[in-house]
Amino acid sequence: QLEEELRTLSKWRRRAAYERTNPERLNSSDFAMRVRSSYSEEVCAFARHTEVWYEWSQWELLHGGSTATNAASNAMAPSAETVGSSGEGKAGVGNALRAVAVLSLGMESLPDCALLALAQAEILERHLCGNASGEKHEKGESDGMEECIQVLERLVHRSPTTLGFVLLQRLVRRHRGINAARDVFARARRTLRVREEDMSYESEKEVAAASSEKKDDVLGQDGSKEI
Repeated sequence: QLEEELRTLSKWRRRAAYERTNPERLNSSDFAMRVRSSYSEEVCAFARHTEVWYEWSQWELLHGGSTATNAASNAMAPSAETVGSSGEGKAGVGNALRAVAVLSLGMESLPDCALLALAQAEILERHLCGNASGEKHEKGESDGMEECIQVLERLVHRSPTTLGFVLLQRLVRRHRGINAARDVFARARRTLRVREEDMSYESEKEVAAASSEKKDDVLGQDGSKEI
């Protein structure tokens, strides 16, 4: 069954790749609508596959704004409320906002996916904290920086994992300094500590055996001191 699902997914991805070549030579607006329609149908069938959401977001980031001047009005694109008016006249920012919107939809289906959260945080950090020309986003560079950190904060809150905390710590170190990164590390140690009720039966036996050996060693040392 898994092999059949992968074959079907491969066919959907080939279809999306074919649509991206614009075989019907559509104008920019219709072409963007066609590609988004392809991705929209693909995620309906494979919403639990990370690569589908990631590929769609990367297309929006790299090509979305360059292929449609009025993409926010497209029914297949993320909502106009999500994109906002900042996408008008600023193709780079508009592309980034659409890519972020796609990744947000993906994380609704895959809330514990570190790849989607990292991709969204990187887009916010690179494109919305301040672009290459030094021009800042209208909400301010600090707002974009805080938002990219909050993306990973929400990830570790929903699904606390070692990878999530490592990614968050690296991002916090870049923007808030080493002391804030140490705070994240300390929080990770407290959060990821294994509780006794979460341990498997085999792990409990190993811990009990280790404790017994340690107790025997202590008793042996006490006996040798008395002699």
